[in-house]
Amino acid sequence: MPWPRPATISSWLPAIARLRITEPPPTSEPATDPGESVAEDLETIAGHERPPIRTYPIKIGTLNTLLGGGIKTRQLAVVAAPPADGKSALVVDLVLALQADLPALIVSTELESDELLARVAGNIIGCPWTAIVAGEISRERVLEAVRGKRIRVIGCDKIHADQGEAMMLIAREAMIMRDRWGVSPWIVVDYMQDLARGDNAEGERHRVGQVARKLRIIAQSLDCPVWAVCSVGREFYNQATIEKLRKSDDARVYMRAAKESGDVDFAAATVLFLDVGIEPEGGGMRPARIAVAKCRHGRTGFAGARFDGATGRWIGDASALLELSAPATEARAISAKANVDEDVIIAFVRSGQRMTQRELRDAVPGLSKQRTEDAIKSAVARGRLVRVTDCHLDATHRQREREVILEPGSAPRTPLSK
Repeated sequence: MPWPRPATISSWLPAIARLRITEPPPTSEPATDPGESVAEDLETIAGHERPPIRTYPIKIGTLNTLLGGGIKTRQLAVVAAPPADGKSALVVDLVLALQADLPALIVSTELESDELLARVAGNIIGCPWTAIVAGEISRERVLEAVRGKRIRVIGCDKIHADQGEAMMLIAREAMIMRDRWGVSPWIVVDYMQDLARGDNAEGERHRVGQVARKLRIIAQSLDCPVWAVCSVGREFYNQATIEKLRKSDDARVYMRAAKESGDVDFAAATVLFLDVGIEPEGGGMRPARIAVAKCRHGRTGFAGARFDGATGRWIGDASALLELSAPATEARAISAKANVDEDVIIAFVRSGQRMTQRELRDAVPGLSKQRTEDAIKSAVARGRLVRVTDCHLDATHRQREREVILEPGSAPRTPLSK
């Protein structure tokens, strides 16, 4: 008995619009009779020639391994992170690397179609997508970059405000792509919370849970992967919270982020959290730790990566895990604190007073003696301050020499001529 594949939208899409948390997902045609049984004998299920769950490898090796070999069909995956930490960029980057084998449909509730084009083309060209939107990159170059890519987009200018209608639009476009290329596309929704907005009596958490359930039904019904970008609770905007989570070697602690955004962790087979560090001094790619907090067909754990915020490109790099480890984070915090202390000392030295290390230790306001000494030693070691022999008059107005702390290039006082 072949696996029932819906040939028309009318056979099951109305169920998506009507779906409530208590309703079971449809397998072929949804039951309309409340008394009709939806349970099946195991022998009946075994007789269905349903295609196996297919796996498509992705380019970030460690993440690919954690996901059980890549992205999976008939599964909903959620990508969560604070704002500006590369959620949208990651899915676009992975889609680009895979589109030759698996076409993709990108749906955005924030960006219009031309902005989505710019994100994709910016990644390919290696330029900021905002430069394309601003017209700084020629349209011919953009066209050449995206030519032949099996990617279609639905911008916020085309998405319906009504949740049910939006879901039917997404499913319909996916079916059109399936008929065109012979395989259902990878559907990317960016982002989930915006799709769940409404003014009805149901709370946002409940509506987000509904959206997650409906996206899972689309994945199951169209036999395709669905990935949804998900925002997180505001507590995860706080760097102190992120640093606290970095102390754990268990990626499952990041499930807390999904919890704050609705019941997505129940509907999703995979939950990813992007922990992205700051840009290195002098520029470059930001280190990142991709936490696989849940993976039904793989395992939990961390994948090291690097993210270029300008182009939206991601690469795998295991060394990034060390940079974002708790000891490294603590060392950077200590270093940052030392830099602040050094700045205080240098500002005091610039005031024109010439002092020895001991005199500075007792004179600098706001710093303990130990912090002052540590800051002086650090600044001298890094060449921000120097020790020089200087001449001065003592209490009896006799000329003496002493070692003082000055900025590089400051001339010591010379003995007075006799």
